[in-house]
Amino acid sequence: MGGEWGGAVLMAVEYAPKRTKGFYGSIVQIGCPAGLALGALMFYYSSSLLGEETFTAWGWRIPFLVSILLFFCGFYIRFRTAETPVFQELVEHGEIVEFPIVELFKNHSKELVCTALVYLASSTVPFYIAWVFLAYYAKTILHMDQTQVLMGMVVTNAIMSAIIIFIGKLSDRIGTEPILYAGCICMALVAFPVFWLADTTNVLNLWFAMFLVAAPLWCTFAVLPVFFSETFPGQLRYTGISFGSQASTIFGGLVPIFATAVVPQYGTWPVSVLFIVCEMLGILAVLTLRRPSARTFLVRARAN
Repeated sequence: MGGEWGGAVLMAVEYAPKRTKGFYGSIVQIGCPAGLALGALMFYYSSSLLGEETFTAWGWRIPFLVSILLFFCGFYIRFRTAETPVFQELVEHGEIVEFPIVELFKNHSKELVCTALVYLASSTVPFYIAWVFLAYYAKTILHMDQTQVLMGMVVTNAIMSAIIIFIGKLSDRIGTEPILYAGCICMALVAFPVFWLADTTNVLNLWFAMFLVAAPLWCTFAVLPVFFSETFPGQLRYTGISFGSQASTIFGGLVPIFATAVVPQYGTWPVSVLFIVCEMLGILAVLTLRRPSARTFLVRARAN
């Protein structure tokens, strides 16, 4: 989900065989729900074993310290990975762009804006609503037990981690757009019911509310690598994907701040309305990106 995400998905998609790019791209996407489930599990056990007072005082640092091990794993992989065949071919043909960000704003601004909007609808806004604000809302506003909230995050994301790869395989058969449309529509439809379920303060209802957002969220997230990779030409792909997704993440990160500001006075309906508006913008962005010829892979285009 961070700055290296664009490079990671391109490695998977550009190395993948022609007919299985969705499958291989989705493997990278498993890292997000799986990491979220493992992180929530670490917090669950830390808070359970240490007690709320000790956990609040210093115990919350333990999961972050353990994550240092992942840094060294990522560092090792990052510096032992060769460039993709697509990039190597660009180098051989002298087609590398010296200032890709300038080229993007000059000739691909529409694709850049649409990338940000699609990522906003299919990743950042539902992510921050489900896993940041909803968790805060259940614990702080509804006074539900924190361990139950964390376990709901663990169970829901563990299930979806297993499903993502099947969505990737499905996208190889039917394409990415139908999945993006279906996911955005489903998230718009559950924007209000999610909070209605949480307001019952029933644990199973809360978990079901999490699942209602998580299922379409991770399904749309599964197909983003291929969809975005086909949005930009090879020499601009890394910059376009990374800039669009990270710009969207900055805005999406403001959603919990907005939600915590409006909920005490107005309730959850403004959050639901924001959710729906973002999903509609995502659908509009997918409609706008109508698979121009530049969106084919460089190697595939030359092979034809």
